[in-house]
Amino acid sequence: MESDETRKISLFNRNEKLNNRITELEKSMSEKETLKKLQPELSIVDKFTNSDGYYDLKVFSKILDIENMGRNKLFKWMRDQKIFMKNNEPYQKYMDYFKVFPVTNKTGMIFNKTMIKPKGITYIFKKLIQDNKIIPKSIDEVIEELKTA
Repeated sequence: MESDETRKISLFNRNEKLNNRITELEKSMSEKETLKKLQPELSIVDKFTNSDGYYDLKVFSKILDIENMGRNKLFKWMRDQKIFMKNNEPYQKYMDYFKVFPVTNKTGMIFNKTMIKPKGITYIFKKLIQDNKIIPKSIDEVIEELKTA
């Protein structure tokens, strides 16, 4: 025959297991809701970074929207990071992230234009975070912004 104390311990253990399971379910539901809210933004980012196109660095700098960092300062930062040479073309070891195209200007002069590849966007974004040029937001901050939007 089971003692009252043993039954209490058994009930307590089952109650604790149920509470843990409920907490897990609530967390899972919260994560699913968050992903559902973020899905439009994630889709845009996914299309942008998983395409096979090339992007103008001027446009990329505008999309980054870093205070006091336009195209020229982005190029300077990349030169300082030894990603770009003095002529704003990438060093050979970074060519996987960029594409250099010959372009003819209005006067007929030919010059090289550096474009960024989707995987270059990811690489540069991570480097900007490491260099504290971009401060990533926590998921809680993103959710709070979504609530107020």
